[in-house]
Amino acid sequence: MAVPLCRRMLNYFICLSAMFKIRHLASVIKLLLSSGLLVLVIVFAEMRQAGRVCQDITVTIAREEEQRFIERKDVYAQLTAHTTSPILGASIRSINSRGIETIVKTNIFVQQGIAYKSWQGKLIIVIVPRRPIARIIASDRQGGQYIDEEGMLLPLSDRYTARVPLVDTAPLRGVQKNLKEHAYSAALLALLNYIDRDPFWRAQLAYLRINEKGKITMHTQVGKQHIEFGAPEAIERKLAQLALFYKQVIPYKGWNAYKRVNIEFDNQIVCE
Repeated sequence: MAVPLCRRMLNYFICLSAMFKIRHLASVIKLLLSSGLLVLVIVFAEMRQAGRVCQDITVTIAREEEQRFIERKDVYAQLTAHTTSPILGASIRSINSRGIETIVKTNIFVQQGIAYKSWQGKLIIVIVPRRPIARIIASDRQGGQYIDEEGMLLPLSDRYTARVPLVDTAPLRGVQKNLKEHAYSAALLALLNYIDRDPFWRAQLAYLRINEKGKITMHTQVGKQHIEFGAPEAIERKLAQLALFYKQVIPYKGWNAYKRVNIEFDNQIVCE
């Protein structure tokens, strides 16, 4: 009795194993068929593109309503200046998308640029422009420069002026391209980004003056207070203290009761 039972059990496990292999094989076949179908679609698309010419160039600029540092006409002018033959009418397969991206990124106001070709024979370019968060007005900057979210220094524009806080600073004299070039400027960038992300601080803190020792005094849009911030550190704690001043002192004393507010030190606000 024991031997036939063992044989039946063995046959049972063999059947299960065979079923598992068959199901696994079926999955493999489905995967191969799907992959083959995808390859056929790609090959078909390539064959269709082989005879197409570029019929249109579409440029999309992110956050276009927020800035006018770069416009579509600038992109078209760049393409004309940096290509040896017209793109419109050229074979869609002959257009180098990576090369187009490189051309677009030569504009200093472009943070990211992506170019790709559609099946309909269009060259599509998507641009993310740099967004200024402050403007340096130091005397050695020849009129000033903008600072973007990544710390890049950008030239001023004849066609558009961004409404951002002004930064009058001595410690940035050695910076050439990006605030991340040394420690103090990187810390200042963190402060400027913090201000930019908060609608209230972005509207209220209009002017930052930085002395030779790296200490910051903030001038406000509303009220006559000079905010002594100190070094660009403990940002969240200091601005939380300043928020307490606006919430708990200003309602009782008025906007023009104090001319100086010091938030440099922990757990104290000095008003004069």
